[in-house]
Amino acid sequence: MSHTLSSKEFQAEEELLSAYELIEHDFKQRTEEFANINLLLRQEINQRKAIERALAKSEARFQSFIQANVTGVVHAHLNGLIVDANDAFLNMVGYNRQALQDEKLSWRDMTPEEYHPLDLQAIQDGFTRGSIKPYEKQLICQDGSRIDVIVGISGPYSEEYGAAAYVIDITPRKEIERELQKTLDRERLVKRLIQVISQTFDINAILQHTANELGTYFKTDRCIVARYYQDETRDNIQLELSAQYTSSNDIVQEEEADLASLPVLRNINRESVNIQSSIRLQINAPDEIPEALKDFYNKYQVQSALVCEILYRDFNYGRICLHHCHHAHEWTQEEIAILDEVSTHVGIALYQTDLFQQMVKAKNDAEIANQRKNQFLANISHELRTPLHAIIGFSEILSSNDLSNLTERQHRYLHNIGVSGQHLLDLVNDLLDISKIESGYYKSNLESFDVHPAVTHCISMFQTFCQQKGIRLELQIDAKLQQITADPAQFRQILYNLIGNAIKYNHPNGSVLVKLFPTVADGKLWAICEISDTGIGIPQEEQQYIFDLFYQVDSSTTRSNDGAGLGLALTQKLVELHGGKILVSSRPDEGSVFTVMIPQQESVLCEEFSSE
Repeated sequence: MSHTLSSKEFQAEEELLSAYELIEHDFKQRTEEFANINLLLRQEINQRKAIERALAKSEARFQSFIQANVTGVVHAHLNGLIVDANDAFLNMVGYNRQALQDEKLSWRDMTPEEYHPLDLQAIQDGFTRGSIKPYEKQLICQDGSRIDVIVGISGPYSEEYGAAAYVIDITPRKEIERELQKTLDRERLVKRLIQVISQTFDINAILQHTANELGTYFKTDRCIVARYYQDETRDNIQLELSAQYTSSNDIVQEEEADLASLPVLRNINRESVNIQSSIRLQINAPDEIPEALKDFYNKYQVQSALVCEILYRDFNYGRICLHHCHHAHEWTQEEIAILDEVSTHVGIALYQTDLFQQMVKAKNDAEIANQRKNQFLANISHELRTPLHAIIGFSEILSSNDLSNLTERQHRYLHNIGVSGQHLLDLVNDLLDISKIESGYYKSNLESFDVHPAVTHCISMFQTFCQQKGIRLELQIDAKLQQITADPAQFRQILYNLIGNAIKYNHPNGSVLVKLFPTVADGKLWAICEISDTGIGIPQEEQQYIFDLFYQVDSSTTRSNDGAGLGLALTQKLVELHGGKILVSSRPDEGSVFTVMIPQQESVLCEEFSSE
């Protein structure tokens, strides 16, 4: 018998099937969600494991870096306590690991007080900016010594964690830098002293500058520079206080009377120095002061002293004294070497000053002697001219035709007397002119005058002399030079001396050419007078001396030409009075050319030359 479902049963079954389908759909959906979640969890776990592995590797690398001891590594709290450090840092500061474990190491205690602000600033920069620029400082080692280091601090920066610092020992480099700086300071000190020495001969200023420089450089309380001098009997040598430096007003200045009374400074032979070093006294502490100096050093508060003699060229000029008055000081070999070097330069300055004073004295003596010489020449010239004029005048009177009772020989003798007297008078006049020029009393009265008459008049005076020697005398005057500005008398004297020499030192049947012409040189207008001859000439090595007073090319007693060596010297002085110059060009046995250049104004030249 079949069972037929009622409508209610059928509906219930339908609802049950729907509910089942919903449950099955929901289950599948949740299963997928759980699968996704599981996948995400597995991915997150894998990521965390990767991070852990990376952290482990990083930690391993960090530990290997620390343990490698390439540089010092320190981990410290912000209060300064060092909680960890590698062996490189511990060895650097001289501590062992037990001191670290006993928490006896403090970054702050290891840092000198003057570097505390640097550390504080570094921590503040770490919190505010997140980074710290490496900086230099010093650390105090276990034995109390100091080392120079570069510090770099890395984060995180927190009250709980503190900070890690990387420390590099740069002591060797800093020592080199300090030595280099000392060398530079030493060179600057010596350079400044040399500069002052080279700029002045004021020895008091040099010595005071030396005292100031040394006192500042060595940071001493007192520096004294004293010079030796001999008393009038030259039996005893004393010290004279020349310069003194004191660092402050509470340092007593030494008195010269006390300085001169020191027993150790007496009876020193200034001119016999036989020592390798100039350092004579080195006192590092009060108990090293010699008995003879105790009263003196107690009076002037001296705790340490370094005394250096000023030596140069085996001569003792004085001494330099450095004093520490507030504390004892152990002088280093470097300080001794520097003071020794400076004393040598001061010795050079004193030596140069002595030479300069001797030179000034010699110059003054020479000027006085020259003035006396000029005065003597002037006086003797005046005294000689009077009798010479009488001799020449009476010889001319006696040689006149009115005195027919004189024989031919007597006339010849009178002629020789007149010629010799005139020659002597010319020499006296030359001497007088030179003495006037050198004394500054001889001046040039410049004026413009016609060239041709002045020169032809001078030429005419030598015609007879030229005829006697068979010498051809020629004159050439450029038409462009019509007038010349000069002192007429002095200009004629210049021509007379040069033409006379050209004839005197010429060969028989030779020639003399006198040329005058204008030219432009060095941006100026010049009147040129050129006298050339075919005479004996002048050797090249003698030409630089021919204008010297009393100099003669042939100074032997057998020379064929007379003369006192005054003509060319006087000629040069006359040319120079005009602001001009005289030149010579000559070869032995080929002749000489003397060129006189006298500056001119353009207005004295003819229009033809001026227009050019």
